Amino acid sequence: MKSSITFLFNPVSSIELNAIQPTACSGFNDMTLVAGKSSTRHQKCEVHDCSRLVASRKRYVRHGGGPRCQHPGCSKGAKYHGLCWTHGGSQGCHVDGCSNRIKARGLCWAHGGGKRCRTPDCPKTALRSGHCWAQGGGKRCVIDGCKRPGYERLNNLCQQHHAKSNQVDGRKQQNCRRTLESMDLHRIIVNAL
Repeated sequence: MKSSITFLFNPVSSIELNAIQPTACSGFNDMTLVAGKSSTRHQKCEVHDCSRLVASRKRYVRHGGGPRCQHPGCSKGAKYHGLCWTHGGSQGCHVDGCSNRIKARGLCWAHGGGKRCRTPDCPKTALRSGHCWAQGGGKRCVIDGCKRPGYERLNNLCQQHHAKSNQVDGRKQQNCRRTLESMDLHRIIVNAL
């Protein structure tokens, strides 16, 4: 019995060893393992300060590892059929009439591609932190009390607060312009005297 202490101290029988030997079709017999070397699947990228795992050529995909796009002059990583996304290396969404690229499970983001929300029984697509927008995923506006989405391109503000900040900036610029114009007018008057 494997749960007893005697099992732990007894040597493994040859019958049990034969049960775990690789089969001819597993491909394991063809591989040669070199002592002291780890497989490339567990090596870190050779680029300084990169902690990502190696894809190939001792580098992470974005640092030149993995297959490259076969389009002449392109050095981006290949995605599908040996091409990068720019040169057609993507598949279209499987929903009829949709021309978006697939994200996961043959579907684009709009039709449910991507990771599922971690909240049990929630069918929505996950955003930040593994949850959908309704369950708290995604970035929020940095203004206290604002629950709207915040965007990096808008300095992590929602569209409404960004528009308000631009209006304030516009007023400041107008006031500054008026002040400069009055200073110039003052200089002209002083110089004329």
